[in-house]
Amino acid sequence: MLVHLSAVVLSVTFIYCIVNFILQCYHGTCEFYIGRCIFSVVVSLLVAGWGLKRRSLNWTGVLSGIFVGLIHTYSSYCFLACLFTFFYTSSKATHFQSERKKKIEAEYKEVSLPEVAAELSKNNEIEIVEIRRFVKQNNTQESSPVLVTMLGTRLSGYMKILFTNQRIQSFIDRPCQCTKCYSFMHPSRVCEKTPVCHSCGAIHSGICQVPQKCVNCQGDHLATSKGCPLYIKEQNIMELKCRNHLTTAEARRIYNQSAKVNYASAVKAHAPINDIEGQINGKMEAMLLKMNEKIVGHPDN
Repeated sequence: MLVHLSAVVLSVTFIYCIVNFILQCYHGTCEFYIGRCIFSVVVSLLVAGWGLKRRSLNWTGVLSGIFVGLIHTYSSYCFLACLFTFFYTSSKATHFQSERKKKIEAEYKEVSLPEVAAELSKNNEIEIVEIRRFVKQNNTQESSPVLVTMLGTRLSGYMKILFTNQRIQSFIDRPCQCTKCYSFMHPSRVCEKTPVCHSCGAIHSGICQVPQKCVNCQGDHLATSKGCPLYIKEQNIMELKCRNHLTTAEARRIYNQSAKVNYASAVKAHAPINDIEGQINGKMEAMLLKMNEKIVGHPDN
């Protein structure tokens, strides 16, 4: 009851401030107090920054609160009332947007994938090839993000669905790594090799008691480590594939060619240094020969 009463009081106060401001502008009696406005803006920005940092406010609440607070400050002499108006408006706008987002997400989860595909195709004029929801690891429940495969090479930042604009982003898949031999480029279901230990790379049963050794790069880490140079290479290939809309084979070929070009450039960069060293060595040898000839030509010395 108290919350509703405060909302009514603030609404009436805000309407009064707007009407008062319009009448003052109409009669030419509106005065601009620069000090009061600057003080109000500074305090509002400090409060807004604190709220954003603690995630108790979002940008909708901050902008709404600043807008309402400025009008209230400009037309009223009570700064405490203006500050309270800012707090109340910001929190209400933040709460409204968060509740609206939760409601949309709840409705979005209840929509079937065929309906989502039809809605996307209708509102965005695209052709859907495949659509599926993400399933978290070790959990059979599907999550709300949806992976959409569509025809074309251009990707916009947003798509219209259910009367809202949903932000989209490119999906970069993880490198395909076999869980039997722990090499890349093929899944375990087609692997015909003998299973090896992911820690040492050897073939044995039971708990591994030897130091770690990657079966791919021979480094001192697990074969499944994301810090492995080969894993990083495969991840870069997958990103190149996604960013440029290539097949895995094309992305691998381009990546290997760029690696060779970089190596050749590095060799060419070191070539002038080797030439300079050769020239210096040649000049030093010539100087030593001349000094030796002078010493031999003057036996009295």
